[in-house]
Amino acid sequence: MKTRIGLMAAFFALVSTFAAPAQGATAKESYQRLVGEAASVDFASLVLEAARGFDSVSDAIWLLGATASHAATGEQRRLLLYEQATLLELTGRYDLAADAWEAAARAVAGLVDGDAIVSAAACRLLEGDSAAAAVLAKAATFAGASSKNTSLAGLIGGWAALALGDRDGAHKAARELLLATDERILFSALSLARASADGDDTVRYERMLEERFPALWQGDAGNHPSLRLLMASTIASIPGDPPAKPAESTAPATSDQTIPSDSGSVAITYQVGAFRDEANAAIMVGKLKKLGLLAYTIYKKSTGIHIVLVRASDEASARTMILTLKDAGYEAWRIESEQ
Repeated sequence: MKTRIGLMAAFFALVSTFAAPAQGATAKESYQRLVGEAASVDFASLVLEAARGFDSVSDAIWLLGATASHAATGEQRRLLLYEQATLLELTGRYDLAADAWEAAARAVAGLVDGDAIVSAAACRLLEGDSAAAAVLAKAATFAGASSKNTSLAGLIGGWAALALGDRDGAHKAARELLLATDERILFSALSLARASADGDDTVRYERMLEERFPALWQGDAGNHPSLRLLMASTIASIPGDPPAKPAESTAPATSDQTIPSDSGSVAITYQVGAFRDEANAAIMVGKLKKLGLLAYTIYKKSTGIHIVLVRASDEASARTMILTLKDAGYEAWRIESEQ
C-alpha cells in the first residue's frame, strides 16, 4: 500500500504517468505551445481553456498532468491538478484521481488543502484502499476542509472503518451525522448506520431509509459503500419525503437539448465528454448528432461539469453506436446511471 507521506513524490509520479505521448495531435501541439507560456500569470487559464476544448477526455487529462509540472506557481499547479482530478473521477479512474487530489492538496507551499484531501480520501475508498482512505479522512479534519466536506470526511472514515472490520467505529461515525440537514449526507449516514447496526437497529434504520428516501433505498442490493459515498458526494439532488422530481430533472440539459425519455425500454448510456464550458459541450453534441447518434448533455451542479452522453435503446444498437464513435475517433465509457 502506498504511504500517505511524501505527497509531493506522488505528484511527480503522477506527472510521469501522463508524460507519455498524447493520443491526439492537437493535445501534443497544445503542450508544445503552452510550455512556452509557463512563466505567464495566465498559464493555468490558457491550459484549462485548451483542455476544455478537446473532444477527447484522455487528451485533456494528459495535457493537464503534463503541463502541471511546468507551472511557475503552486496555485497554478493546484488549479491544473484540480481539473485533472475531476476528469479522472468522472471517468472512474479513482486511483489516479486520488494521486492528483493528493498532489493538489500540497501544491501550494505552506498550505494543505483540506477539501482536496477529502476528495483524495473518497477516491481511495472508491478504489478499494480503505486503510488509506481512513488516514486521509482523519487528516482532512485537521486541514481546514469546508463544513460539508468535513461531514463527508466523517462518512468516508465510517465506511472505511466498516470495510476494515470496525463496526463500532463505523456506527459511531454514522450516528454523529444523523442530524445532518444536507439530504445527501443524511442518506449516506443512514445507510452506514444500517450497514453497521445489529438486530432491531438494522430494521429501524431500514424503515427510516424506506420512508425518507423511497426512490433511492434498494436494500442490500444497493448497499455497497462506494455507491453510498458517491451519492453523498456527487448527486446534485436527492429525493426526500415526499419524493421529489428525479435528479435528472434538477440537472438541466444545455439550452437546445432535451434529455431523452427511457419510457418503454432500458436505455444504455455512454459518456463521451465532460466540459466546464457549456458551449464546448454543445459543440460536441452537435458533432455527435451529425454521426446519427442520440446525444445530449446533463449538468452536475456539484462539480460544475457538463457531461456529454449518447444513448442506445438496446445492446445491439449500443454495439453499433460504439463502433461509430470509435471510427470517428471518440472514446466512451458506459455508465450505469446519469446521476
